[in-house]
Parts: sequence; C-alpha cells; structure tokens
Amino acid sequence: MSSGAGKIVCVTGASGYIASWLVKLLLSRGYTVKASVRDPNDPRKTEHLRALGGAKERLQLFKANLLEEGSFDSIVEGCEGVFHTASPFYNDVKDPQEESQMVPQYSMYHLSPLEGMVQALHWSRLFHEFSDIEAELLDPAVKGTLNVLGSCAKHSSIKRVVLTSSVAAVVCNRKPRTPDVVVDETWFSDPDLCRESKKVKRLAEYQIIMCRNTEKIVMERCKDRIVFTVLTLDMETPFEDELNLNGITNLSFIASATNLEHFYCTLAEDAAWKFAKEKGMDMVAINPAMVIGPLLQPTLNTSAATILSLMKGAQTFPNASFGWVNVKDVANAHIQAFELSSASGRYCLVERVAHYSEIVKILHELYPDVQLPEKCADDEPYVPIFQVSKEKAKSLGIEFISLEESVKETVESLKEKGFVSF
Repeated sequence: MSSGAGKIVCVTGASGYIASWLVKLLLSRGYTVKASVRDPNDPRKTEHLRALGGAKERLQLFKANLLEEGSFDSIVEGCEGVFHTASPFYNDVKDPQEESQMVPQYSMYHLSPLEGMVQALHWSRLFHEFSDIEAELLDPAVKGTLNVLGSCAKHSSIKRVVLTSSVAAVVCNRKPRTPDVVVDETWFSDPDLCRESKKVKRLAEYQIIMCRNTEKIVMERCKDRIVFTVLTLDMETPFEDELNLNGITNLSFIASATNLEHFYCTLAEDAAWKFAKEKGMDMVAINPAMVIGPLLQPTLNTSAATILSLMKGAQTFPNASFGWVNVKDVANAHIQAFELSSASGRYCLVERVAHYSEIVKILHELYPDVQLPEKCADDEPYVPIFQVSKEKAKSLGIEFISLEESVKETVESLKEKGFVSF
C-alpha cells in the first residue's frame, strides 16, 4: 500500500511496543516518519526501527524531552499527522531510608501507559504514599501529553493528532461490569474512583532495592525466575531482592500498575480533550485494552511479560479479567484513525474480555507440554467478564485478530527472542 506516499507524520515514543509496530506499518504504507526516541544513538532502542523496510529512506530519529515545553516544535513541523504514544515520568524520587544511594535520573520514558506505570512504580522506590506518586509521576505524565499537543497547535500543517490512551480511561467508574454489560466509548473513568481504588497505600511493603547493574547482569541473576523489573529498562535496572519472586507476586504487582494506569490515562486523556477543544484541534483517541502479540523491540514489555510469567513458574494465576487485543490491530487502528476523514472521538479496541483462567486454558491447548498454573490466587468467585462494543472499531475497518491467535503470536515471539524455550 502507498496511501502515505509523500506524507510526513510524527510518532512519539517510537521505540515502544505499540509505536514500533505503528512505525513499521506507516513505513509500509509509504509515509515518511519523524520519530522521537530517548536516545537515537542507543542501538537497543533503535536497531529494530532502523531495520524496518523503508527505514533507510523514510525514517528520521530525533531526541526530544516530553517534559520540556517546546521540545517537539521542530519535530512536528511539516507533519500532517502526529501519533502521540509516549508516556513520560520523572525518575528523581529519593529513597528516604537510603539518602546516600541516589536513584538514577532520566528525563523521560517512551512507554505505553501500563509499561510506564510499572516502571514508574519501581523507580519511585515504592516508599511513597499515593499523593506523592501523583505529584511526582502522574502530574508530569499529563504535562508531557500537553507539551506535545502544544507543539502541534503551533503548526497549521498538522491535520490530526492521534492519541494513544487506554481502555483504562473508559472502564474505571461506578457502573457495573457483568457479562450482560456492554462498555462503549461513551463511558469515562472517574478520576476520584481511580484515586480511591488505587491508593497504592503502604507501597513500602514492596521495598524495592535498586541495584546499579546492567540489564544483562540482572537478567543473569534472575534467569530462572520471572520478574517484571526486567522490562524495557536498558541502563541501571531495579531488582526486587526483597520480594518472593514467583509469578503471582509479580502478576499482582502488574495489577497494581494497571490500577495506576486507570488514574493516569483518565487524567491524561481528559486533559488532552480539553486542550484539543480549546485550540480547535482535530484529535482522535485510541483506547486499547491489554495489548499482546509479536514483539518488534528486543526487550520484554509488560503485557508480554504477563503471558511469559504464566509459562515460567507461576504457581497460581490472578483472579482478574482484562480486555485483550493484538498489537497489529492497535497499530492499524491508529493509522486508520488518521487516514479516515470520518474518524472522530474515541475508539475502544478489545477483541475479547477474558479472565486469566481462560488465558491459561488457551496456553494449555496451544502448548500442552508446558507446565502452567492450575489454581487461582484466591478462593473468591472469578472476577466477571464483560463486553466491549466493537462497532466504532469496525468503522475503522478493523477485523480483530482472535485472542487465541494473539496468545500464540506472543509466545512464538517470546521464543524467537529467547525469553522462553521449550
């Protein structure tokens, strides 16, 4: 396809899971892509992008600070569309119990909302109450979104902005979620409820210890155990020395991050819509659920890690139900939301809502010889599933890849990249 021939677009956070696929598909359609990454000279963040078809001729990599006002002015200049996928976080939180050991400082991350929350929790050292996390992590995240939109507002060439949000900005409210309930784009998460349900109080119980090691060293230390600290970090990587590093512990940690994601995405998307309305900006939001499928980047992202954990020693599976969607469908939806003049508002992307027990069942059917957890983490009734409307997504021409195929693609990709072998 060549519908993007001669057109220039920008992708923020291009080294991320969703963004990498977005860049791949944009290049395949003929677009010239101006992509922001944390460090254009870091091969671990850029090699997979430079290897994409068309990258040599039509991919330009830029360094930009999402938290610095005006940092994107020159990058978005001349673009017809901007895809904002990145999530920024300050990482200068000090451990009050270890003042002498300073936490590494980085200005931002290029991550999906959920990945950002997981890593933000780690880098915050988990010694702070929710109010501190809100002030030091969530407020800057919203600021980062507004900074990118502010740069877009300065250039009349930009016809549309496509914002990567999350279904987390949709479902966290006081409405019931049962099998007969259909969630759609008219739902909005309640910030107050997100704050209450995710107070992450007493996070100090996790007591994360920072180890000043490279990713390779940390991987060697925990190669026989599943840990969610080793995600897309590439410098000084946190290691959970004081945790019982079994699958369910870390899956529970992911759940905590998901709860924070509800709050972050709600605030960030709400701020974006207010800004777009004030400036008369054409903006579309994409709200995917748990995104799985093949990895382009060499590092392990959060959602793939949830699948990996079930296959590598988890004794139980969480009592939780999530929406699931393939990363290729998510990337394609972003492009369709830009290209179709009729696209507007929000688009929920969920192939199916499934309890973790169903994911385990699918894995067992695909890989019967792999040891999988047989018990739920608690004795409570399973958290009910619910429905998410596909009608608006279908208007983008999206034909969802099945959950079964998405799980298979995830596992095969994990095998290909050496995260699992059987």
